[in-house]
Amino acid sequence: MAEDNVVLEVLSSLSGHTEVFLKDNPEDRQQLAAHVDNLLSQGHAVFLMEGDNAARRIKGYDKDKNEWLLAAGRKKQLVRVSAKGTRATGVPKVAGG
Repeated sequence: MAEDNVVLEVLSSLSGHTEVFLKDNPEDRQQLAAHVDNLLSQGHAVFLMEGDNAARRIKGYDKDKNEWLLAAGRKKQLVRVSAKGTRATGVPKVAGG
């Protein structure tokens, strides 16, 4: 993976998982924004993966600035983090049982 690329991994219990590799250009930023909006509207939890076991909840993506919008703190304020060179994972809602 190139250093500035973003990887979006989507987990699914039916079809395994899908990985999308996106470069830092306007077309791929638009595609990433559409993917993230679609996942969030379908109820997926989307996480910014940091290190081996650390993850932060993504609430959106700003395609103009190439930044993740993260929920932070007890009041869930939005924090912006550069998306360059990051890996995000989308996890679908699943029924318990």
